Amino acid sequence: MTRKSKWIEIDSPDEPAVAVASRTLGTRLRLIWSYLKLIRKSSGEQVERVHQLRVSTRRAIAAVDSFAAVLPPKPVQWFAKQLKSIRKSANDARDLDVMMQKVREWPDNQCRTAKAELLKQLNDQRHVAQRPMDKIHHRLKKKHFNRHIRKLIGHSSNTWSATSHITFGELAATRLHALLTQFGESGRADLHSIDMLHRFRVHGKQLRYAMEVFAGTYTAEFRSELYPVLVDIQQRLGDINDAAGATAYFQQMQANLVDSEQKLLLQQMHYEEQKNLTRLHQEFLIWWNDDRRCDFSSRLAVQLSLTKAG
Repeated sequence: MTRKSKWIEIDSPDEPAVAVASRTLGTRLRLIWSYLKLIRKSSGEQVERVHQLRVSTRRAIAAVDSFAAVLPPKPVQWFAKQLKSIRKSANDARDLDVMMQKVREWPDNQCRTAKAELLKQLNDQRHVAQRPMDKIHHRLKKKHFNRHIRKLIGHSSNTWSATSHITFGELAATRLHALLTQFGESGRADLHSIDMLHRFRVHGKQLRYAMEVFAGTYTAEFRSELYPVLVDIQQRLGDINDAAGATAYFQQMQANLVDSEQKLLLQQMHYEEQKNLTRLHQEFLIWWNDDRRCDFSSRLAVQLSLTKAG
């Protein structure tokens, strides 16, 4: 299956925003539907397909949120609700994929039998975690998901009269200014707190995926220099999030086990993940210092005052 580009290409920032919305939403929503159908087929590509479903859903959510101001509220609200459900349906499967990979990477010379049994238990849980994605595919098929896509695109193609005068460049400036402000505020919070760190990660994701939508409005620096900073932030915070999830998961699993060898393995893995979490968190706090934060925010703010047309 060919993946679609994450970048939204435009002819000019002066294009009507509703025209770009029609092209963008049709492509992104149909891609999600394709992944939902593929995930129902059992194969060795399942882990990658779940990952791509989650990424595609985030990008579709970003597009729906970005164009919400120029589209009729009712279909926007419907898709926002369905996309949230799709993303949620894949959460447990993705978390278990991460846990299984961590167990596989554990040295074979330590608790080999316990490791094999643990992988079997995780694999059984992973089969169960597949069901929510199958269920939502079935539900959305009954709700005629593709028909809703065509209806939404029809609204866009015929222009939503109340907002048909808004250009893509104007929409970009409004949306990105709001997200940059939100991102800046959460980035100045006390990121020693895991809760505040998670909030910063969420706001960073929202800004990143909105930048993919609106990159065509701005100069080359926007895509080649500023966007990679957010990718770096998300990678670092994603690693922290995975370590935090593994720490909690391995601790929880210990309580449900009787086998002493498996408990020993989980205790060792919990200890190593806790150390890993502490290290990654400390490294991020050193890396995301005031200078880097201010430099990124100021450079992006300058970019938002420039366009290709300018």
